[in-house]
Amino acid sequence: MKFATGGRSGLAWGSGLAALLGVPALLGVAALLSLALSGCDKPAAPSIELEVGSERFRFVPRTAFAEYWELPGAPDQLRITLASYSASCDGYRGPEKGEALVTLTLRVPVGKNIAPGEFRWNGLEETPGRLEEQGVVPFVRLAHEGRVLAAGGSLRLTHFDKGPHGLVEAEFAFSAPASAEGANEPTRSSSGLRGGLSVRMCRVLLDPSRSGLEPRVLGP
Repeated sequence: MKFATGGRSGLAWGSGLAALLGVPALLGVAALLSLALSGCDKPAAPSIELEVGSERFRFVPRTAFAEYWELPGAPDQLRITLASYSASCDGYRGPEKGEALVTLTLRVPVGKNIAPGEFRWNGLEETPGRLEEQGVVPFVRLAHEGRVLAAGGSLRLTHFDKGPHGLVEAEFAFSAPASAEGANEPTRSSSGLRGGLSVRMCRVLLDPSRSGLEPRVLGP
């Protein structure tokens, strides 16, 4: 699905920080329970608005799903994927020309659980791995280049069900202050991302050591 632009075509984007949002290395820990589920892209998300400098894009995701991880001794993570093209929860395919991919990664400090509330984007922490408060990392990719947005804005998680095919709903608005963004990269920074989402879980990795959780495996 192509998305419409409000200005000149073609954007010179720098190299993104794709590794930041990679699946945590601890996924192979035997103590964890993996739930690989189908039906990830229902229900469809509302339209997404993206601003890049003077450019403005709007698209309705053709693919929308969520993935959730509980990791012993590490922050829990909820990653939401919204793509303007057909994609799969089982493997990554980057956007081609005229397509867009957005990921929103919610994280909480060790010992805390992800729950409805506000998740702010204050920029990358100075000490990776030391998460002091809950937050969200918005990442945007166009064609084969992408970047984390400049700090500013938040996501409000309104519904969170980590069960099989659990429903996740949220509204978000990210926009960096003009002075902070314009000072360094006036033509390349992602200046804004707004929209809402209503997606289903497609992958859940639970920590069975947490009280009240009985190990079980669903899916292939």
